[in-house]
Amino acid sequence: MDKPKRKQKELSSLSIVIGWALIHSLGWTVIYLMASNMANIGSDIFILGFIGVLAGGVTGSLQHTLIERGTGINMTHWILLSALGTSAGLVATTIVDNVWYASPYIWTLPIFLLPALFQWMSIRRFTRAGGLWIVANVIASAVFTMFVITLVSQGYELLSAVIPAGLQGIASGFVVVWLLRQLPKQDLTEEKPKNEYDDHVMVSS
Repeated sequence: MDKPKRKQKELSSLSIVIGWALIHSLGWTVIYLMASNMANIGSDIFILGFIGVLAGGVTGSLQHTLIERGTGINMTHWILLSALGTSAGLVATTIVDNVWYASPYIWTLPIFLLPALFQWMSIRRFTRAGGLWIVANVIASAVFTMFVITLVSQGYELLSAVIPAGLQGIASGFVVVWLLRQLPKQDLTEEKPKNEYDDHVMVSS
């Protein structure tokens, strides 16, 4: 019984990482195609917020499914937090880009940092190392930007969003699997019997 479970766990973890990368590429493709022609801030800011909610909601839903099937953990409010975080990140990135002239490494940071902050509210409930999720996404923003700059300079506009997003998805996929393994599913299932036993002892005493 133990051996099949271990094999299934390993396969599920790999599936999460691969699926995470595909989801990131899909999400960034949608954002790129819908927002690439929006140069003016103002009325477009509400449209960008809507795009963020849509892209974040869809990707968050797919991520939630991967996590639940791969680890058995139901990430409470992950979909909503992903939608809100992506929307806030996209709007903040656009504001920084239009209002304050800064390095690309600065104005792309919010699109990674804000979703990670929102998602941290959910993931911290299942691992003691939840803060590393934020750190990992900050580092990922720098790597993502570096690849974007390189691909844009070579004339690959669409690929500049898809490929870096896929690579970032692989990295963050490994991170989320590792973080959730810090609080194994067995620990979660063992808490209920212990609590019920403790309650029974307290009542009988």
